Amino acid sequence: MAPSEKSTVLSVLAPPAARPAPRVTDVKFPPLYRLCRSVCRPALQRWFALTVEGQGALGNKELIERVRKGSAQIVDARTVKEYAGEDIRAIRGGHVPGAVNVPYEDNWVDPDAATRLAAKQAASRDGMSLKPRDELRQLYAKLDPAKETVVYCQSGVRASETAAVLRDLGFADVKVHEPSWLGYAGVLSAPAEDEVFVNVGALNARLGALQGRVRELEGEIAKMRSEKR
Repeated sequence: MAPSEKSTVLSVLAPPAARPAPRVTDVKFPPLYRLCRSVCRPALQRWFALTVEGQGALGNKELIERVRKGSAQIVDARTVKEYAGEDIRAIRGGHVPGAVNVPYEDNWVDPDAATRLAAKQAASRDGMSLKPRDELRQLYAKLDPAKETVVYCQSGVRASETAAVLRDLGFADVKVHEPSWLGYAGVLSAPAEDEVFVNVGALNARLGALQGRVRELEGEIAKMRSEKR
């Protein structure tokens, strides 16, 4: 196993103190991130076994080559809105050309289980158990188990779980695109479908407005404190 493959998997499985600094999405969505870590750990351990068997991870260069040659089937494990470019979590939204969107939550008995838990509408994580094997086979019925399959998501966690599921279903050649969309979107020459760029100007304007409001609130708090003295 290549050093990069080993470090990628071990960084996912490592205890909190040993993990590298969180990525952008880890900071933005900590509850979902922690939930995914706890629920997906068994699947990620299966993914570690998968890499030992000679499978592995791909970088941006390798994925772009496969896109241009059309030599692999690509699975996007993100949400429908992320795939469509409606939920942008990188410098641009969209998806890798030709990718099939199968949200990783669809592997669960209840795809909405995380939402129900967050809203305290569910008492347990039972809904986040994997579906029966026959249902999972139906979920990925449009894919060819004998063909090279590359899976990506936003940062690699959801893709790793989906890759483990596909391997368990008998897919012979499964790889994870290690940089996933967060890294792929940053390569502006990389082809994309449903491409939408972040409006940096509008974002800066909103941040400026928020900063202005924070200063106003700080001024009001300081005034109230001075009046109490």
